[in-house]
Amino acid sequence: MHKKLLIIIPDDLNALIEKGEIVENYYNPGNYFEEVHIMSLTKGNVKKLDKAQFMVGTAKLYVYPIGSPKFNNILGYPYFSTKSWGNNAIAIAKNIKPGLIRCYHCGLNTYLGQLIKQNLKVPLIVSLHGNPEADYGGRLDITASQKKHSKIMRKIELNSLKKADFILPVYKTIEPYLKKHGLLNYSVIYNFVSKNIPAKKDYNLSNTIKLLNIGRQNYKQKDPVNIIKALSLIDEDVKLYLVGKGDLNEKLVKATNEKNLNNKVVFCGWGENSTLMEKLCKYDIYVYHSFNFEISKTVIEALLAGLPVILNKHYPEPVPEFENAGYVYLVDDTPESYAEAIKKLIDDKDLRETFGRQGYNYALEHYNPLVMEQKVVEVYKKFVTRTNVEHPAPYLTTGRLTGKENSYNKAFEWIKNNTIPEKGIIVSSKQRIPYPEVTGYFIPTLYQWEEKEFAKKLAFGLISLQQTDGSFCAPDGKTPYTFDTGQVIRGLLASLNYIPESEINIRKACDWILTQVQPDGRLATPSTEMWGNIIDDRIHLYVLSPLIEAGKKFNEIKYIEAANSVLKYYKKRRDLLEFNTLSHFYAYIIEALCDLGEIELAKKGMLKMANLQQKDGGIPAYTEVKWVCSTGVAQFAVIGYKLGIQKPANRAMGYLEKVQNPDGGFYGSYGKGASYFPDEEISWAVKFFMDARMLRSWGK
Repeated sequence: MHKKLLIIIPDDLNALIEKGEIVENYYNPGNYFEEVHIMSLTKGNVKKLDKAQFMVGTAKLYVYPIGSPKFNNILGYPYFSTKSWGNNAIAIAKNIKPGLIRCYHCGLNTYLGQLIKQNLKVPLIVSLHGNPEADYGGRLDITASQKKHSKIMRKIELNSLKKADFILPVYKTIEPYLKKHGLLNYSVIYNFVSKNIPAKKDYNLSNTIKLLNIGRQNYKQKDPVNIIKALSLIDEDVKLYLVGKGDLNEKLVKATNEKNLNNKVVFCGWGENSTLMEKLCKYDIYVYHSFNFEISKTVIEALLAGLPVILNKHYPEPVPEFENAGYVYLVDDTPESYAEAIKKLIDDKDLRETFGRQGYNYALEHYNPLVMEQKVVEVYKKFVTRTNVEHPAPYLTTGRLTGKENSYNKAFEWIKNNTIPEKGIIVSSKQRIPYPEVTGYFIPTLYQWEEKEFAKKLAFGLISLQQTDGSFCAPDGKTPYTFDTGQVIRGLLASLNYIPESEINIRKACDWILTQVQPDGRLATPSTEMWGNIIDDRIHLYVLSPLIEAGKKFNEIKYIEAANSVLKYYKKRRDLLEFNTLSHFYAYIIEALCDLGEIELAKKGMLKMANLQQKDGGIPAYTEVKWVCSTGVAQFAVIGYKLGIQKPANRAMGYLEKVQNPDGGFYGSYGKGASYFPDEEISWAVKFFMDARMLRSWGK
């Protein structure tokens, strides 16, 4: 039995990540689901998948950026067609076979959710993050067309909500809307925030008093201009830190300049949520503005940090959570009212501490993220259905598979037929000895393709091969290699959820890798005998992602710092992007840069390969030859899909599907003069082919 969740969001995951709006397990509370499939109504790849992964915990993450239907105008009236768009999404969902559909916000995403629900007969849960009539309802619309558009959307949203199985309003302010329309299948569960917010202990003021505001800086919604103006009425040494950036940013900067407040206002832009949460308690006062009928997530965070909170009253009706509440300082939305509150809290330590502690205690009782998370899990348990899944091949965002549909099956059969039980995947069809490096980085691939039991057995086999110092050896079983050890770490990390006791093995391997980091940051290896003259140590960049992942999982900052030191060293090298090695090894470098978030460098490296791509889709093994390294071509496709450069990646896959042997394997190289395992089927070519096949099916 396998639990799968399909999430449909209107947001761009890249934008959420850039703004730092990421909370651990936000899209998979309690790690309840083993797979999370996120369908976003935007186009474009997720550039930092590790950040998105953080939001789904230990689940396998799949992302489908399907975009939205386009609105058109006929005689000034907006309309849109959803048939092909909806059919595409339904086709994707049919292949996923989710046990539950979850929509965040109500809009076209919930409309799509109810279409999928009707076709698949799967429960639909929708969270409402605002009162559609009090918060929206066209009040932000300016033109007649925008107002018509909003009128259509309100109707679509309401009809979609009526078809949901359950609704999760995130504030009490949403209840009147639900009751008005007879939508009584709901439960108020507040947005759960970070579970790692340190509470304030000392209410003495900083030397320069630190005020904090976090918000999107949007017209009529999150406009802190009166907070800025209030500073001109305060003589004390204060600084207001504005975290966020929106369409009001220029207006706020202008207001700051006009009031000569540059020495009192700091525009911080967006930052990493986890880092900001750790520092919240270091501020003195949280000052907030919102026109929305809500209790903001950022207010909840500030309360949980023990900060005294100042925020504006809401008219004409008070926000229920703040009505008669003594745990927040409510003010009129004027510079004078904000200034008066700030000065009172500055002058009176007892008052600051009273608001801070009362707010903290109230938030802990009513908004505790651990409790909110568990409440969502309990709702899921009531509605989720489980599905038996064999080995599905995910759909493209076009709703269909392309290429040879059995190419994956053939590749997997090759792996099964070329694995030594309890030891690992072999080197090649002629060298039938286990290869720890390849086995290691093959394991995540197998988990992605639902081959869980097979992957677990390989992980146990790797553990049995670990040396006493923590390293892993080349196929000879005698010589430890840094690169090989790093790839084994990949495999064991992917298996950690199934083999928790392997943590000790991963730590030993990571600790050993740290012994190979040189003072200047270069990552060394005890031997380079296997490398010959076709590899250099730039491939060690491919070791850094698993090292960083281990650091995050085990809270070992030394692993992350070491990886950053190594990355810094290689980025300084002038030959970093020189295509002067076999395409297979060059691709290690470029994919590593991609995975490490060095997107622009990765694109430059991929371009060097793309410029050499042949008409049949093959990539020359070296810049000066015509013959092709199969693994290099597969890795080129992987990089292309990760970077969203699909056309050359698709051509590369077309080449591979043509040369794939009947048994599913690939020779190391093809063409006149080929010299890299030309008559041996090599295991690593199959690994990267399967990775590329998966990425292509995700539509990346």
